[in-house]
Amino acid sequence: MKFIVFSDLHVEDYPSYNKAPYSRLDDTLSVLKQVFKIAAEKYAAILFAGDLVDKASSLKAHVVTDLYECFKECFNIYEDTKFFCISGNHDLTTRNLVHGEAKSIMPLFHDNFDNFYCLDTYELGYFLIKEKVQVQGVPFYDKRELWLKHLEAAKETKEQGYFNILLTHQTDTTQPRP
Repeated sequence: MKFIVFSDLHVEDYPSYNKAPYSRLDDTLSVLKQVFKIAAEKYAAILFAGDLVDKASSLKAHVVTDLYECFKECFNIYEDTKFFCISGNHDLTTRNLVHGEAKSIMPLFHDNFDNFYCLDTYELGYFLIKEKVQVQGVPFYDKRELWLKHLEAAKETKEQGYFNILLTHQTDTTQPRP
């Protein structure tokens, strides 16, 4: 199984960045379409490691609509392509806390497209049975100890005999520096 891995698309429409004939929104959606096209050509799944949008808490309606329509078009054209993702800090409208998960824009797409998989809340991840692959995700946390707790839970649910992939939008600062 092949994978296309990318992150930090930061879809948004900032008029101050629009220089004719370019539009930041159009450019970012064009990148997303190109990733889908390449994934389909290579028979690959897409792994997205967070920050699909720039500021989920202040997205303009037309940005959400255009992004939704872009995914709809891509999944209609490339109906076998799978899109796995994790929420980055810019995708969240609230904070991940011990007693409550953050609100993210990702479930909007997860709930509306069969091949869009937001891994924020999957304890065991998603299994590609035929390929013997397990894809897990750890969402962004402001507090390092919460991220480490979620990371440990992911390790405990790692399936033996599978190629295991972990998506996260955070740097593990616990590792010693070389």
